[in-house]
Amino acid sequence: YPGQEVVARTHFLGQAKRTLIRLRLQHPLDPGNELQSHDGRAQIISTVQAHNRLEALAVATANAEADWHGEEGQILGNTLPLLDGLARSGSPT
Repeated sequence: YPGQEVVARTHFLGQAKRTLIRLRLQHPLDPGNELQSHDGRAQIISTVQAHNRLEALAVATANAEADWHGEEGQILGNTLPLLDGLARSGSPT
């Protein structure tokens, strides 16, 4: 249809294809390790272990939320919410 391409480009302009996510990991992973889910891919950029929990930050396909798997299909992590502002410190809003 005339103009369809322009409308489609305008609609998707400025929307990020990848986003930062927070994961709870089942096993230690190194930065650069790749994970897969049923609706996207992610790459670990940083990990931390505290209070008997192992967490990571990863860059993932936007809107991908699910269990994250390794190449052999084993579950390696679950998506956690990213907290910002006062929610991080536990302060009341």
